Amino acid sequence: MNITGPAMQAAVLKVLLDEISGRLDVVKRQAEHAFTETGATQTVPKLPDGTKIATVSLTGGGGQSAYVDSENDLMAWVLAEHPDQVELVIRDGYKKALLDHAKKAGQAIDPATGEKVPGIGVKPSKAYVSIRFKTGAREAVAAAWRDGQLPSVEIVAPAAIEAGEAA
Repeated sequence: MNITGPAMQAAVLKVLLDEISGRLDVVKRQAEHAFTETGATQTVPKLPDGTKIATVSLTGGGGQSAYVDSENDLMAWVLAEHPDQVELVIRDGYKKALLDHAKKAGQAIDPATGEKVPGIGVKPSKAYVSIRFKTGAREAVAAAWRDGQLPSVEIVAPAAIEAGEAA
């Protein structure tokens, strides 16, 4: 088996993936700014033929976001305080309940006792751009791209890399 062809494709696709990922981050920030500037919270982009492809929304923000910041600390606390909630791992439903309660309370506390729960952090949530595709939209976008119908969408244009910048 010849490895040169698949290795070349993997390397090129990795460069393109990184470029597209970076471009998506920039465009999402631009969309977030546009949503904020206009006061809109949602829009539905369409292909040139009028096909609605997604619901793009500005979601989140203005609330709290809870997360597990130390799996070990949380496990030790649950083992000591609620051992019935531990199998080999903390039950997903219980962890979600703790996170939901922490988000609502603005701090990581046990809903049953009010005691601090180690291993869970709470921070202000950040708004982000959400994209939910309509049924069949991914295929429609791919077809429109292949047919050259999306010239205004800058998909891949790898930036020039300065000497010494490559890692």
